[in-house]
Amino acid sequence: MRSLSDVCTRSIKVEGKDAISDIVVVGEPDFEGQIFAAEKEHNVSFFKQFHLPMIQMAGIVPDSATILELGSGIGQLSYGTLQTITPIGYVATDVFPSLVEKL
Repeated sequence: MRSLSDVCTRSIKVEGKDAISDIVVVGEPDFEGQIFAAEKEHNVSFFKQFHLPMIQMAGIVPDSATILELGSGIGQLSYGTLQTITPIGYVATDVFPSLVEKL
């Protein structure tokens, strides 16, 4: 059985740089411009294929929902969500203030 640290500890490379580091300073991206890595079409496809069906199976009508997203990534889920559905309200909080500003 895997431990929580095995599941949560990972290293992702974006353009040869660590996107998720072992040391994270809250409020600062790991590298300049990191938030813009979220704006990729595959994030929309991923949301439609995996997240949207789960939302619908739970009986939630996405366009009449208010969504609170608590994350610590680069905005991929937010981008995929908002390019696919138009909820009544969407609040995202993240370790990157530029994500909140962008939304």
